[in-house]
Amino acid sequence: MNFYQQLTAMANEIEGIDVITSEAWYRRFAIFSANLGLMIPNVPMADHVDLFKKTIRNQCWAKEEQHHFQQMEYALDDPVREVIAGLPKQPAIIATFHMGSYRLLGQVLAKMGVKFSLLLATNIAIDQGETFRRSIHDIGGPLPTTFDIIDAESPAAGLKMLRSLGRGESLLAYVDGNTGAGSQQSKTIPVSFMNGTLHVRQGLPWLAYRAGVPLHVIHCLRQGPGRARFKLGVNPLPGNNGYTPIASDIQRAMQVLYADLAAHITDDPWQWECWLYLQHYLLK
Repeated sequence: MNFYQQLTAMANEIEGIDVITSEAWYRRFAIFSANLGLMIPNVPMADHVDLFKKTIRNQCWAKEEQHHFQQMEYALDDPVREVIAGLPKQPAIIATFHMGSYRLLGQVLAKMGVKFSLLLATNIAIDQGETFRRSIHDIGGPLPTTFDIIDAESPAAGLKMLRSLGRGESLLAYVDGNTGAGSQQSKTIPVSFMNGTLHVRQGLPWLAYRAGVPLHVIHCLRQGPGRARFKLGVNPLPGNNGYTPIASDIQRAMQVLYADLAAHITDDPWQWECWLYLQHYLLK
């Protein structure tokens, strides 16, 4: 069975799930449905099961695609190519979301010879850190001279990130990872999102201001099984000059980030994995 046949088999298996009679699947579906209904109430309840299965399918495909980078078909919009081409001279924070084939971006950066560190939550770093490292070093091509994983929940995370940027290495981070440590990330802030409010971590804009580096947003949009498109998002920090930000700067930046996310998933909410656990973002 080749790569694309594997993806098709996965899709068929997921399509056959009975979310009503399976207690385990029903619990996951109920959480998904509540989260989706709260944020996008105009989506008919009759569509929730199909969207749930598509979300699970996208999640499973993303994990499998990480192991088959060479067989992936992906396209980079010209603005994305320009941003990545400039990273050797001007390191930056590359922000992305758990959307589409989101695990692919690190491999694309490595393939293009970018030096970077990956910011991960403690449990993800422990459970999947080795998988991420292997996926980076298995891509072939002009590998970056350095690649590191930074534990986002370590008390020293902020310092490590600043040092990494100071060495000319970029930082890849998930905006919606919603995890962090240190004074700049110790509290959440509310942002409007679709029909509700999320309480989100604020560390990435703070870090970009503190380090005086750009904060680029790159979205990964699924185009089909084994196919992805990378698109540049809205700049949340225009005119960043490295000064110490005030609360309104951070609030505005986070609002821009999540408004940009909402614009990309309104028509295809299944592209975003976080519906499966969004309830954790509703609490302070």
